[in-house]
Amino acid sequence: GRAPGGSFAPCPRGHARVAMAAVFNSCRRGGKGFVTRRPGALVACQRDDWVDLEDIAPSAEWRSSILAGIEGARAFVFVLSSDSVASEECRKEIDLAVARHKRLIPVVCRDVATGTVPEALARLNWIFLREQDDFETGVGLLLTAVDTDLEWVDAHTRLLEKAVEWDRGQRDA
Repeated sequence: GRAPGGSFAPCPRGHARVAMAAVFNSCRRGGKGFVTRRPGALVACQRDDWVDLEDIAPSAEWRSSILAGIEGARAFVFVLSSDSVASEECRKEIDLAVARHKRLIPVVCRDVATGTVPEALARLNWIFLREQDDFETGVGLLLTAVDTDLEWVDAHTRLLEKAVEWDRGQRDA
């Protein structure tokens, strides 16, 4: 993957190169400049970034390609902008990702009115990658979101709490 200007993008500090993990990007055409700006950073860290402009072959059935892209992805990145939240096609993609229990990762590329954002995304913590935001920091947060299995972290924390509780109970007995 190449960064803007054709050079290879470095992996942001603190993020190692790992085996590829599919990331599906959902955005409206107005957000495509943003989407094509950051894949070099994701690919540099060996994360496969599915983007319809690049991953749907000419003459392919685009809707079935998008369905396959969502189903094959570990994470569903929704690029938030006023255009994307107003898009009927983007809404269908969100609904499919929710139905398939995909990890949703909202990324703001342009400011958007919070009341217009679908509930499935509005309740999540957003990553800001607007023009005025630090690109390396934002991509680092995106990589962390893609790589973190929140259900595992929550289960691990619950088990640790139970182990500590049991250990304290044994000592008090």
